[in-house]
Amino acid sequence: QPSLFLGNFDVTHKTIEGSMKVDDSSSDDAGLIGFAFAYQGEQQYYLFEWQKEISTNGEGRGMSLTIVNAGENNADMTMKKKSILKSENTRILKQNSIGWKASAEYTYRLEFHPGRFRIQVREGSVVLETWDITDSTFTFGRFGFYNSSQKDAMYYGVKQTIDRTETI
Repeated sequence: QPSLFLGNFDVTHKTIEGSMKVDDSSSDDAGLIGFAFAYQGEQQYYLFEWQKEISTNGEGRGMSLTIVNAGENNADMTMKKKSILKSENTRILKQNSIGWKASAEYTYRLEFHPGRFRIQVREGSVVLETWDITDSTFTFGRFGFYNSSQKDAMYYGVKQTIDRTETI
């Protein structure tokens, strides 16, 4: 069952940075970790989700950035339904095959400005991915941590800074 822990602040003109890891090297679970942002409600948000390294059976998809835009009156579309990311009300903006590794610490950085944002993920000093996105579907909203079927996920060291320079 997917879950989301939402903050009470708007991401507009802010940089959000922090660390995340799954502290369970014995787990065969290939659940998802990540975050939602520009969250308008259960049916409207951007979702960065990250699956564990591709398993031996070939399942897994690494990182993905999806826009969920079901509209305000679509009662069938909520984060509680796993099928939400496979519906006509979603669109994958970016995707790769880089999976997370158990017990590895990752840092993320989200720079959000109306119509433009950047997501960067690092493992130590190594940049694993940087995505620059131009999309004005949602120009404000809340930030929250996302988890789907993954135990022992940790999110920590989170800080937000105001950034009106729009360097991206």
